[in-house]
Amino acid sequence: MENSAKGLSTLTGLFTGTVIGLAVGILTAPKSGEESREEIKEKVSESTDKLKESALSSGKQLAEKVSSVNSGNANLEKLRTNVDKLSQDLNNMIEKQGNQ
Repeated sequence: MENSAKGLSTLTGLFTGTVIGLAVGILTAPKSGEESREEIKEKVSESTDKLKESALSSGKQLAEKVSSVNSGNANLEKLRTNVDKLSQDLNNMIEKQGNQ
């Protein structure tokens, strides 16, 4: 979980820095107010789309890892059941040998 939080923090910082940098660059460029506002809208939209893609990708990766862990847990439970059964069978065999 620590890596996920660090990744999210990095993405948030990257997004914030990009938006601020773009806004400063656009606002200091020699363009009309209308052109500047339109460019800001486009850049913010592009940055938002990139952030959404990144978040979706991270979500998919997380879902895959959770699925893998759940699958591993199911396999461990099956293994535990098999070991318990083998242990019981072995105990039964030892008891039979002791009774003879």
